[in-house]
Amino acid sequence: SAQRLRCKRGKAMKAKNVSSLLLVTFVSLVSMSACGKKSDSSSRQKNSEVESFQGNYGNTRHYSENHFANPNNKYRILPVNHDSALSAGGASKSKFEEYMNLGYGGVVSNVALGDDYLTSDANWELMEEAITYGIEQLGMRVILYDEDYYPSGGARTHTLENAPSDENWEAQGLVHQTKNLVKGEKVTIESLYGHKLIHALVYPQGNLNSLNPEEAVDLLDTYHEGDEYTPSSNGLLVLLYSKNWYEGTHYQNNLMESRRYIDLLKDQPVQEFINNTYEKYYEHFGKYFGKQIESFFFDEPSLPGMYFVPTNASVIDTPDPLIEQYPAVNFDDEIIQKFQAKYGYNPTNYLPYLFEKSNNNDAIRRFRWQYYELIADLVENNFFTQISSWCESHNVNSAGH
Repeated sequence: SAQRLRCKRGKAMKAKNVSSLLLVTFVSLVSMSACGKKSDSSSRQKNSEVESFQGNYGNTRHYSENHFANPNNKYRILPVNHDSALSAGGASKSKFEEYMNLGYGGVVSNVALGDDYLTSDANWELMEEAITYGIEQLGMRVILYDEDYYPSGGARTHTLENAPSDENWEAQGLVHQTKNLVKGEKVTIESLYGHKLIHALVYPQGNLNSLNPEEAVDLLDTYHEGDEYTPSSNGLLVLLYSKNWYEGTHYQNNLMESRRYIDLLKDQPVQEFINNTYEKYYEHFGKYFGKQIESFFFDEPSLPGMYFVPTNASVIDTPDPLIEQYPAVNFDDEIIQKFQAKYGYNPTNYLPYLFEKSNNNDAIRRFRWQYYELIADLVENNFFTQISSWCESHNVNSAGH
């Protein structure tokens, strides 16, 4: 009978301080029932016995169930094990033997997580011993997990700690406040705690839905935070602030740890992440790259984007409760220049429209589309392209979610 085989992709649920068996089904022609059978890895089918099936692609596929009863390692799923023989006091090498006897094809794992993540020579030695045993004695496949839990990029805290003192590598947001202007009535150009005022735009009309962005004037050319301004006509004042976007976001409120995260709109933080994590693994296991070690797995690199309900995550970076959670959009201190270089005009006067419904102005609708296209391009190029290029040059795959 004709059957359609589908790859099933499972998203692993994370549990702190638990030795989790999180099944990551990257490629799977093996049924779950096969994984429950004890299997000596040395007796597993050679590739040719399964690959006889692969020549029959088409709407109708003929195969024998015997092909999948004891498949070759490359068709088997891998468990994720963060707390194995790779950490002091963790499971012994027998854990890897158990995986292979249960029918898995290897393991997804990492150097020991925690306070000395990536910095402990003893933990690297434990990992080398365990992985070498698993590869050379058990025939395991190995995928390297690239973060202390998630999201990938921070290397726990190391990436941000290594930022130059004159650069901000932390994820940022843009916040706005509006004030209606009445001719002759003074208003204060206010500051917000934990925010940096970057623009004070005066529009000659009082409704964003009917404004012409080109008519805005930036008061910060002559005024500062705390100054009073007396308008000569009615209008609208829009104050734009940037902030390090941590409080209330997924970086604070997640399942694992509250810790600040890198700005994916810049390439330098990801370069540092590659240096402190990927290069470190290559230093210890490079001889297996492209062979038994087949891939890196990144876990949920992300933009802040929105606020989340508080959780009980353990805290590394204490949030500031005095920073109010105003509506914000993804931003950084270089995006104006990058936008102008890509699209040929200065977007500053259009920024308030990131917080308003698009009106009938074609230029405003185009700006909103271009702004989010730019953000998507920056994340793609800075994170995914840099990491995949490094992996390709080191003969391993880049994978994740």
